[in-house]
Amino acid sequence: MRRKLKALTVLLALLPAWICWGQMIPDEFISYPKGRVSGLTGLTMIKTEDGELKPFWRFQLQPELNLDRIGIGLDLVFLYNPDVGIRAEDGEKWSELGDFLRMIRYFRYGRRGERVFLLYGALDNVFIGNGLIMGGYSNYDRRGLRLELNARAAGVEAVLNNVSKPSLFGGRGYIRPLLGMDLPLINKLTIGGTYITDVDPDPYEEGEEPFTVYGFDLGLPILRSKLMEVRLYDEAAFIKGHGSGNAVGIGFDLPMGARFRVEYRIFGEDFAPTPFNYLYEGIKSDPEREIESILNPEPLKGIFSLFAWGVPRKLFAWASFEDYDNETPRVQAEFIETGLIEKVSIRGRYTKIGIDGFKDIFDLDEKSAFTLKIGFQVIQPFEIVLVHDYRFRKKEDGEGYETIHKVSFELGVSMNY
Repeated sequence: MRRKLKALTVLLALLPAWICWGQMIPDEFISYPKGRVSGLTGLTMIKTEDGELKPFWRFQLQPELNLDRIGIGLDLVFLYNPDVGIRAEDGEKWSELGDFLRMIRYFRYGRRGERVFLLYGALDNVFIGNGLIMGGYSNYDRRGLRLELNARAAGVEAVLNNVSKPSLFGGRGYIRPLLGMDLPLINKLTIGGTYITDVDPDPYEEGEEPFTVYGFDLGLPILRSKLMEVRLYDEAAFIKGHGSGNAVGIGFDLPMGARFRVEYRIFGEDFAPTPFNYLYEGIKSDPEREIESILNPEPLKGIFSLFAWGVPRKLFAWASFEDYDNETPRVQAEFIETGLIEKVSIRGRYTKIGIDGFKDIFDLDEKSAFTLKIGFQVIQPFEIVLVHDYRFRKKEDGEGYETIHKVSFELGVSMNY
């Protein structure tokens, strides 16, 4: 039974996912509109600081303008309840700089993979290097920074979690020391180094030590053809004051837009793979947990896999699965549909760690995060939108995060210009 359960879990996980050794979603699957204004209004239920679930009328306006390499998008969200007044997006009071910075949804220069790429805004699915240190990281809709500087011989990628209250930052630099030599494939050898730190890993304690992870990686293409590209890589990671781990993998760029990679990982005691992930910001601020609680007390070894497939501008889906000694399975998945089904748009994201049996994969609890948004165009330009959101938000007193569970039914307007 245990073998059948594990096999089924793997099959569910290997639905879609990709890694571009530094970015999760390929740029060709992201469509920045030249000009668009969309708006939503509707009723939503949110738990306020007194612990009560209250109805709010929600107003949202999202204008966008993109001119080649430069783009900007705003996100103007207001919630109204006659007893509470006007609140920000997740029900918080308009009391901090971050509440106002969130009105700028993004500002970008360039695109990922180009010589220069800069993004200010909400960060989601941030991968650094091969993902052993940071993978799928989200700043939970705060406004952070991403930077990429790419050249043939060297490059840099960097991240900052929150412009108004920065605490997590770092990045990766890489070089290709053999570039220019007459050594086919081998001259594409890439050597990289990563350093990421969180200087405030415990909001309940003052003067705590930063949570820092650093590492080194090697990458080498072994096959390049019109049909396929295959790449070998190795990445080692070290958590300062704790343990270390290593991942050896092979990645495939396959026909019809499919990508796949699989790794064999070996970890020492007091270590955790991809500590900076989608759930990191929530876990570190849980009053019942310390960030060190994510570390595994014993040495582990196991398999990690990612698979993705998509149709540019229409569909993209990915999923990952990892399991070590049959004790710590984790699943992450995302589905994005923007044009495959006429008049319908769908986006869903799910993460679950510490899975304990088949049923636990689908249970929403403190080990999971889930978002589903379905839009249906009734009459141009009007659409009906259903949003189901289960994640974390910062508490009003600034002491950590709490789980929020929102279900919204909204009427939207979307016009391109």
